[in-house]
Amino acid sequence: AQALQTGFSASGIASARFNFVAATPVVAPANGRFVDQVEVSLSSVTVNAKVYYTLDGSEPTENSNLYTGPFILTESATLQAKAMKKDYFDSEIATANFQIKPTTVPVFIQQPQSLSAFEGQDVMLSVLADGFPLPTYQWFKNNVLLQGEVEAKLFLNNLQADDAASYKVVIKNSRDETESDIATVSVNPLPALIEIIEQPASGRYQEGNTLSLRVVVGNPQAVTNYQWFHEGVAIMGADTSNLTIDNIDIENAGKYWVEISNPAGVVKSAEADIEIVSNESIQAGDALLLPGITKQPESLELEPGKTLVLSVEVESNPAASYQWFKNQQLLNNQNSERLVVDNISTDDAGDYFVLVSNSQGAVISNVAKVSVTNTNGSGNNGNGQGNVDSENSGGGGSMNIFLLLSFLLSAYWRIRQR
Repeated sequence: AQALQTGFSASGIASARFNFVAATPVVAPANGRFVDQVEVSLSSVTVNAKVYYTLDGSEPTENSNLYTGPFILTESATLQAKAMKKDYFDSEIATANFQIKPTTVPVFIQQPQSLSAFEGQDVMLSVLADGFPLPTYQWFKNNVLLQGEVEAKLFLNNLQADDAASYKVVIKNSRDETESDIATVSVNPLPALIEIIEQPASGRYQEGNTLSLRVVVGNPQAVTNYQWFHEGVAIMGADTSNLTIDNIDIENAGKYWVEISNPAGVVKSAEADIEIVSNESIQAGDALLLPGITKQPESLELEPGKTLVLSVEVESNPAASYQWFKNQQLLNNQNSERLVVDNISTDDAGDYFVLVSNSQGAVISNVAKVSVTNTNGSGNNGNGQGNVDSENSGGGGSMNIFLLLSFLLSAYWRIRQR
């Protein structure tokens, strides 16, 4: 350019160069996650500009893909695009990240499990499932759709008889649907409330001895749980009908009871008031004491003609009375801490135990199993079953708790009436 004016000399010439840059391409759609595939289009506002692109994140050149129209991506990619035109500078690079995940058939990781419960209980059926997109859920009862039950968990509260049925769930996504295994729900009538027929007994125990309490129920098959308490605190691990605490001390004194539960409810036993008598009081002879068996009768295996001797050692104040039993039958004239039977035969084989009592109460020993074996190896254990292996007979045994209760009460009162 040059400026001219009359009467003036012409100006110097000024020059300028203008450089054009191609417009940056527009990628549609932009970054995103897509299912199975996505259609991509590229454009530039620069007329007649050519757009080149790559799908691996590298910088586009004239040797890269030339955009000619929308294209389909079926795999994840990092797209870079650049616009180019003759006599124009190349555009800035446009970048877009596409994450493409193929759909998958919905599958069960965990199937619903059949169950059995009592009337009035709350139960739950559940599944774990996977798939892409994430599946939806629909539960069925006896092949009838359950309205509104569209979660992975199906809650059945306050079970009733008509809840007993076959259940399944169908999971579904845009790819397909899958049906679960059948889960059967059984509903049982509510059992009877627990009936206690023998309460835990109060008593006085010597320090260092073993505290034994028990409860007897009339329908033990209906019990689902026992829990013993001492002064209102649950005793850890005390979850059977018997409570045994070894080597007791003064801290073990107090009130004990057991709570027995089943689906019908919880029943609390009577409280047993346990007094622990110190060794000093025992030595002074001024403490009444429930009999405590310090040595149990031991099982034996003898030959015919030998003498059978069973014995117990007891701590008691006042002095204890004794009554021995064989095969749950009272033995006449066997009323001391030692049972002696001379010249035994196979008829003397059996299960022996002793009832020990005083004015403070009564306790029963472990069972001692006595077998009588002939020298030729044949014998009888008193039950028509041959020999008893002395290694397996141990130092005592256990008897049916209901039979023990019956014999304990009858024998105890018989002794008290003498």
